Amino acid sequence: MRGFLLVGLAAALLSASCGHRDERQIRRAAQGYLDATANYRIDEAMPYAVPEMQKGAFPFMKAMAARVDTAYILSNTPATVRITAVGIHEDDSTATVTYHKTTPIKQVESSLPLVRRHGQWLVKRLVSIPPILQQYAEGHDTIRIDTAAMRRRFQGQLRRVPAPAQNPQPTQP
Repeated sequence: MRGFLLVGLAAALLSASCGHRDERQIRRAAQGYLDATANYRIDEAMPYAVPEMQKGAFPFMKAMAARVDTAYILSNTPATVRITAVGIHEDDSTATVTYHKTTPIKQVESSLPLVRRHGQWLVKRLVSIPPILQQYAEGHDTIRIDTAAMRRRFQGQLRRVPAPAQNPQPTQP
């Protein structure tokens, strides 16, 4: 009986220490990513992100950051990020961090998803980039807008507005 209690106690302590270690790793990954992106240091954020994000969203983020006016960046930095909560989900392979970001011109409260890959916690904020923004980020001087695709996508959601009258008649009192 005593042996079972010792094994149970050891398992509980080991489980608690793993959870505490995971929380520290999650905080470190989230803080590294958030601090770098909030201060427009996109390259520094890459090691904290999943490979899909490094290949998909990061080239777009870098291109967009390069197009931001330097005066705006200076007015919006330094940004500070404070992690307010860490939630490890029941599957032990996903987590969510809640954070508060403060810059000289705004404050944001948001959350950030993370996943465990090969024992390492990484940010998994996959961003779907519309083609028109991708063209802009790549520096195209002209952007092709597929109006037929837009009409198909918004079919039934748009309503026609009558054109104003060419020569409106004054109303009589």
